[in-house]
Amino acid sequence: MDFKENILDAPDSAFKTKEDVVKAETSKGRRFLGFLIDYAIFYVMMFLLGVVSALYSWGFEEIDDFVLNILSIGVFLSYYILIETITNGRSLGKYILGTKVVKVNGEQPEINDYFVRSICRIVPFEAFSFFGSVGWHDKWSDTRVVDIKKF
Repeated sequence: MDFKENILDAPDSAFKTKEDVVKAETSKGRRFLGFLIDYAIFYVMMFLLGVVSALYSWGFEEIDDFVLNILSIGVFLSYYILIETITNGRSLGKYILGTKVVKVNGEQPEINDYFVRSICRIVPFEAFSFFGSVGWHDKWSDTRVVDIKKF
C-alpha cells in the first residue's frame, strides 16, 4: 500500500473536469442523509465529552451556555475539517453513502477549502440553503459533493 493511500480514500479525481463534477453531483436526498449521519456522530461526540467531563469532574456544569456553545462549535468544526482533510473529502456520512467533496473544477480540495466549508456550516440557516440550487457551504468554497461511482 502506497504511503499516500488511505483505506478511506476515494478514487483520484486529478483529471476530471467541471462537466464531470456536474454529472456526478449527488442528490439532495443523499446529501440530507449524509447530514443526518454526520450530525448524529457529532451528538455522540458531544455526549461522550459530557460523560468524560462528568467522570473527571472537569466542572462543565459551572460553565455558562455561551462557553458551552463555543466548545460545541469547536468540536463541530474540528470534526469536519479534520475528517474531510484526512480522508480526502469524506466525512463519515459521506463515506457510508459513497460520496466525496471535490472542487468545482474536479480537483481535490485543500485544507483551506475544507476550512471554508466548515466555517460556512455555522452560518444561521445555512442548512436551508440546499432548498436552492447550491448550498452556501458548497457555493462559498467552490466545492461540490459527488457520487464516487459516477465520478
